[in-house]
Amino acid sequence: MRNPYLSAIPQTVGDVAPPLAFRLKLTLWALKCESRSDIAYGSAGASPPRRGMTLLEVVIALALLFAALAAISEILRMGSVSSVKAQLRAEASLLGESKLNEVIAGIVPLTPVEQQSFDDAPQWTWTLTVEDDTDVSIKRLLLTVNHLNSAGISDHEVQFARLLRDPAIFQSSGSSESALESLQNAVAP
Repeated sequence: MRNPYLSAIPQTVGDVAPPLAFRLKLTLWALKCESRSDIAYGSAGASPPRRGMTLLEVVIALALLFAALAAISEILRMGSVSSVKAQLRAEASLLGESKLNEVIAGIVPLTPVEQQSFDDAPQWTWTLTVEDDTDVSIKRLLLTVNHLNSAGISDHEVQFARLLRDPAIFQSSGSSESALESLQNAVAP
C-alpha cells in the first residue's frame, strides 16, 4: 500500500529540493508514524519483515544438531570398542604363542591344563588340551586363552591349534641304540 503523502513527489528534473508544501506533507506523515521502521518501510500500519530466526527454525536446527551429535558419539563408541577388541586380540596372541612355545620347549609339561592364570597377566587364563592324532607319533595341542573382566567373566577368547611330534617317541628314536638298529636294518639284505 502506497503512502498518499509520498505520491505527490514532484517529477521535474530541474528541481533540486521539493517545494515547501511537499515538505510539510512529508513532515505530517512522519509524525503519524509510530517508529523509524514504519518510516523506512513506507507505511504507518504495515509491519516490517522479520530479521532473525523464528522459534520453529531454532527447534529444527537444534534437532539436526542433536541428531548429528548422536551419530558422531555412536561412531566414537564403535571405534573405542573396536580399539579395545584389537588390543585384547593382540595381547592374547602374544600370550598364547609364548605359552605354546613353552609347551613345545618342554618348560610346561605336555598334559591337559584347565583355567590356569598367566604369571605376568592375572586377568588372562589358559587351557591346554592334548589329543592323540590318527598317527601315533603326533599330538594335537589346543590352547585357549581367555580374558576375564572385572566381574570374573570371560569377555574375550582366542584359540590356538598346533600339531606336535610326540616327544616320548621322538626322544626314543633318537637314542644311539635305536639309530644303530635302524641303520643295520637298512644295510642288511
